[in-house]
This record gives sequence, C-alpha cells and structure tokens, in this order.
Amino acid sequence: MSPQLSLESSVEYHGHGLVVKKGGAGQAESSGNDPIIKHEDKILEIPTKLLFTMEKSKQIFVSKTASEAIRRLISNPLDQQDVWIAMDLMLQCSKGNSSDLYPYINLLPPDVPRLATFTWNELDYLQDEDLSGFAKAQAQFLQLAWNNGVESVLLKVAPAGGNEMCQTLDAFKHYVSLSASRAMILDDVKYLTPMADMINHADRPLLSSSRQDDADDKKSSASNSNNFQTYHELQGDKLVV
Repeated sequence: MSPQLSLESSVEYHGHGLVVKKGGAGQAESSGNDPIIKHEDKILEIPTKLLFTMEKSKQIFVSKTASEAIRRLISNPLDQQDVWIAMDLMLQCSKGNSSDLYPYINLLPPDVPRLATFTWNELDYLQDEDLSGFAKAQAQFLQLAWNNGVESVLLKVAPAGGNEMCQTLDAFKHYVSLSASRAMILDDVKYLTPMADMINHADRPLLSSSRQDDADDKKSSASNSNNFQTYHELQGDKLVV
C-alpha cells in the first residue's frame, strides 16, 4: 500500500476508508509541487489469494446440490456471484482470529441496508407494491438457496466450535448485501477486494480538495464500478490498483 494512504474510520459511511493522509495532499498543492498521489500512480497491490470470488468459493465449497440450487433460484449471474462470495465471507467470519482474513472481516460495516434484508413490515411501510414485491421475492430466493444447499455445505466446511453468529440466515443475507455493495466487476467477474474496496468510502473532503483535474477526480473514485476496469489490473498473482 502506498505510504501516502491511511486507513481511517468514517462516521459518514459507518465503516473504514482508505484516504490520502491528512495534510499531505494539501501541503503538496499549496507549495506548488505535484500532488503526492498522481494519476496512474500505483497505490495498492493485493495478492489474488486474498480476493473473494465465486471461483475461489466453489473450490472451497464443493457441492453440486448448492451449485444447482443457486443457479436455479437466482437467475442473475452477478447475484449468483454475491451468494458464493457471501459463503466465503461467512466461513472466514466463523474461523475468527484463526483466519488470515479476519482483520478485514472485522473492519466491514456491521449493517448494510438492502431491500432483501428488510422485514415484511418494513417493506410494507414503503407503500410501493412493485418495489415491495420485488424485494420480498429476492428475500425468498435467498432463503430458498439457504435451505436448499447453502446452509448444509457451509456447516460442513465451517470449523467445529466456530462463531455460530456467522452461520445463520441473517448472516447470509448480510454478507450477500456486503458483496452486492462492495464487490467490483472486471470482465463480468466480481471481485471483493480487501483494502481496495475501501477507496472512496470516507468523507469526500479527505479525498480531494479540488476537482480541477478530472483525472485526479477519477482516481479518487477508483472503487466505482465504471472506473474499476480502468484502474485495476490482474497481473499474475496480484491485483494492482
């Protein structure tokens, strides 16, 4: 990670964000020097073994039953990838401190509001039959996937004595929502990328004090899906930002 970045807690986003160190960029600009982090600078290298993807999860959770249930019940290929990524997140959460990825899991926001996680009463408050009906259908599909293979294969792989709070239907919905919110798409493949998913998740004033340079503005939004393919590249055994 670039030494000019720091990981900070963000009240606005109820989580953590990677930001240019306070004072650093401003001092560079005010002194007439080039910005500390410039367009096309390399700021992160993440080993591919740390990425959360559907293919990686399928190697962990070898289950024809779960695969068929997910494919049958969830028609959107991107939504299917969220389910597989969620299963890996749940496994790492279950492992607790014994997981190399637990520090990242522990930094993720505890709540990600998404219609599929709303209660029926909360959906009724929307007073929108179409939206409510769509959300209820999504929640039912997730529950059916959970009941028809996801839960059983997760429990087979999860460690004995693991954190049971990470092995529930509510946890499943939570981590599906996290993947849907934070995973980025590169050539139709979703990647939930530790640290890179925290770019631009902090208050905007910390990221950029000027929008005069469009390239710099795009760089500050590197985690946006439209820019992900521009600023992220798979190079062998690592993903470079």
